[in-house]
Amino acid sequence: MFGAKTRHIADLESRVQQLADERDDARTAAAAHLGAATRTAERATHLSERLELSRDSVATTAADVAHAKSRLAWALRTCACYRVQNAALARQVAHLQARLDAAVGLDAPNIALGASWQTRRTDKPSAVKP
Repeated sequence: MFGAKTRHIADLESRVQQLADERDDARTAAAAHLGAATRTAERATHLSERLELSRDSVATTAADVAHAKSRLAWALRTCACYRVQNAALARQVAHLQARLDAAVGLDAPNIALGASWQTRRTDKPSAVKP
């Protein structure tokens, strides 16, 4: 009986040692898993922040595009107005120039006939200058 107790105590001690080793292995694994979980959480936080920044930049870019489109539409409308005004001013200038020509006598038929007098000159040299 005395030997059985000793064997039983030795078995219990080996079982305690085995359980202590398993406990230490479990603690090591838990620490490794905790470290991995912490790194994963940090990475997820970093990626989440980057995603929010990219969404903000996309929203900003979309807002910028919308603003640029409205400015371009305004510029095109303004340009069309300026072109209409320019055409009206060109017609007005042509009318005023015609009135000025009539006032100073530049629209007389004799002046219109003399417009090409250089080509009919008799004293004009016919040789081409080099």
